[in-house]
Amino acid sequence: MLRKWILTDRAQLVALFGMGGIGKTALAGQVAQQIAGEFEYVGWRSLSNTPTVPQLLAELLGFFPCSPGKTPDLSPLLHYIQNHRSLIILDGLENLMTPGELAGKYREAYQDYALLFKTIGTTKHQSCFLITSTEKSREIGLLENFVDTVQCIKLTSLSLNAARQILQEQQLVDEDKWEKLIERYSGNPLALKLVSGIIKEVFHGQVGKFCRAKTTFLGEIIRENLAIQLSRLSDLEMQIIYQLAISSEPVDIDQLRQWVPSKYPISAIIEALKSLIWRSLLETVIEQDVALYILPPMFKKHIINNFTQPLI
Repeated sequence: MLRKWILTDRAQLVALFGMGGIGKTALAGQVAQQIAGEFEYVGWRSLSNTPTVPQLLAELLGFFPCSPGKTPDLSPLLHYIQNHRSLIILDGLENLMTPGELAGKYREAYQDYALLFKTIGTTKHQSCFLITSTEKSREIGLLENFVDTVQCIKLTSLSLNAARQILQEQQLVDEDKWEKLIERYSGNPLALKLVSGIIKEVFHGQVGKFCRAKTTFLGEIIRENLAIQLSRLSDLEMQIIYQLAISSEPVDIDQLRQWVPSKYPISAIIEALKSLIWRSLLETVIEQDVALYILPPMFKKHIINNFTQPLI
């Protein structure tokens, strides 16, 4: 799909979303490696050190043969991506987002990114920007609905066969229990690799023995990953997450409305649900034409382990 979007459909802005550990960076790296020969220039920039737009533009212009000292603004960048077929990967957009608010809002110093991506997505050029993030930004969420040159994909669980391959590479046994293990870790490749290592070391590779322990082992890396995502949530999102975590069954919006504080109108609850979906922390199932909400098992386990009372 990514190859088609980038090479055939000539998408100008492609965004990969998904929870931590799901493989966004790995996928971006794989596709870039496979299609690099189709571009004059290929550049990769991590956003983990939170560059401002001027700082980013200065670095992006460094991918091209531009004159030293040129003022970093959009005009020279547009010139190069219009005249030279280029692939630019920006990894970790969530680092620029505001914590404690609904998904997709940039921190004050980084609000110019909305204009940058709008310009890249709507101005005609022959290049592609490939972006990864744990949460969808608001302007990209809007652009994907109205602009053909902007495409988004949310990475979810690995297929069963792909997830089984991870367990096979770790030489785990009890194959009849593998599907249960994969489901427990939501088909998350990072989590499966980490827990496979634990099973191999502690349980001699026996998945059945691990499953009989009736635990969702998280480990330090997974806990830190989940804690970072949790720290980004708004107060209402935290309340919804808590209620979903302690519920033994999927929950519909009417139940949530009864559980969250009455100061929040139904419109606020809907916005919070959309935000949690944009963060890839909420799963939706349909039963009898009713939308029900559940948490990924790993995230539910983390909430239960760390919170014993409502969060607000």
